[in-house]
Amino acid sequence: MAKSTRIFLILALLGLAAFVFAHYRATTNLGAPARISGWTLLGSCVFLFLYNTRKKLPAPPLGTSRQWLNLHLIVGVLALVFFLFHINFRVPNGAFEVILGLVFLFIFLSGVLGIGISRGFARRLRTHGQEVVYEQIPVLRKGVAERADSLMLESTESNKSTVVMDYYTATLRPFFKKPMHYWAHLFDSRRPLAQLQHGIQDLRRYTDDSENEYLNQLEELVEIKNGLDYHYALQRTLKAWLFLHIPLSLALLILTALHLILVLSFNGGAS
Repeated sequence: MAKSTRIFLILALLGLAAFVFAHYRATTNLGAPARISGWTLLGSCVFLFLYNTRKKLPAPPLGTSRQWLNLHLIVGVLALVFFLFHINFRVPNGAFEVILGLVFLFIFLSGVLGIGISRGFARRLRTHGQEVVYEQIPVLRKGVAERADSLMLESTESNKSTVVMDYYTATLRPFFKKPMHYWAHLFDSRRPLAQLQHGIQDLRRYTDDSENEYLNQLEELVEIKNGLDYHYALQRTLKAWLFLHIPLSLALLILTALHLILVLSFNGGAS
């Protein structure tokens, strides 16, 4: 565990202890524990939302991205504790409070899921060929498809048999033209690739040495395309998670602001 992470954990535990003590004192002295938990929860939610802003800023003045991520995770867990205290460990009353609570829980669960898949996918991507930039995948995929078309055209011109071209047109051309096997790649299954490779091997029973040379090159292109699809599936899932998590976080802040306005209105503006 990094030194900065240990420091964050110690500070988090101290902050949590101070919060529990203040909440207990307010409860036993007929104070307003909901205000303590509410304002603490609001502050933690604002801080969590700022993580996305931090990623757009230069790293040196504000710490590294990894440090912010670790702090984001720690504060996220604290926010759940503050939330449970704020609702007094029971189901909220009223439709608005229920919706607000559900949005918070959904964001928390999506955050846990996102951290899990991002770390798992990052390890898998590092061990699955060279790094590929997501925005470049369509261009790279188109280039591989064009190479496959040119290769098969050359094969047809060089050989009288159309066995290879017929198989390519029926089976492999659709594979090269668009992303394929999304769910198989998410679950790290090599079955679709094995099926394509098996089909090419079966085809060799009907081809001569000259055609087999083209099949060798075609099989290499199939593996390259499969690698691009693998990166596409994992990176697209990561981006889709962010497109869900971040807007929901903004929605939570808006709902929280409305909740605060309602509370202050009913309490005559007392804070």
